[in-house]
Amino acid sequence: NLDDERSEQVRSIANARDQPIIGVGHSVACDLQIVGQNFGPSGQDLVFKWRGESVKVRFDLVGGFQASNALIAAGLAIGSGSDPESIFETLPGLAAVRGRMERAATRANGGAVYVDYAHTPDAVETALQAMRNHYAGGARVHSNSWRTTGLNNGYTGNASALDRLAWLRPDSLIVFASGNEERDQNDTGVLDQNRLGEEGCAKNVLTIGACENVTSLDGDARNYQ
Repeated sequence: NLDDERSEQVRSIANARDQPIIGVGHSVACDLQIVGQNFGPSGQDLVFKWRGESVKVRFDLVGGFQASNALIAAGLAIGSGSDPESIFETLPGLAAVRGRMERAATRANGGAVYVDYAHTPDAVETALQAMRNHYAGGARVHSNSWRTTGLNNGYTGNASALDRLAWLRPDSLIVFASGNEERDQNDTGVLDQNRLGEEGCAKNVLTIGACENVTSLDGDARNYQ
């Protein structure tokens, strides 16, 4: 990837070993050069050049980095002896990794809902940044079905960072799971309070949890249904 800051170092190592290089990126020096990207709510249209010849591909993949990843994979296949045209014909069929900028649903108004496994404030911000190009197509919500274990009902650095992120992205809704730390230690049939995960304590995120319908006598979380 010639867009990477360490690409020259990698190129030097390859040249010293007389290894052929297939460059990928936006530079005119790239064998697989990204020329243009047009982003929509469900994917992107990519125009790239293979050694000067233009190719246009439709990806049902969200995030500008997905195009770079796909072309790097194409370059590896070509470098291994595969026919370039055959490789380019397969690109529109690529699907996202489960949980990685994955399209989970489509609303009645046409808005797309995506899931990403980003699990730190920095990763969440990176994911939202990747979605910004698709913003005009209606992308807004970021769902996080996880929480940090062992820290309950506390406003921590993670919660503060998420509030800052929500402040910087006022038109995006950040959603978190309440967690699986619920207990009924006094056997009253009512879940104990103060069991919310630290991310769910952020003031500007939406925290979602299920309500109980069956409890056991030992009050252990795994027995709730």
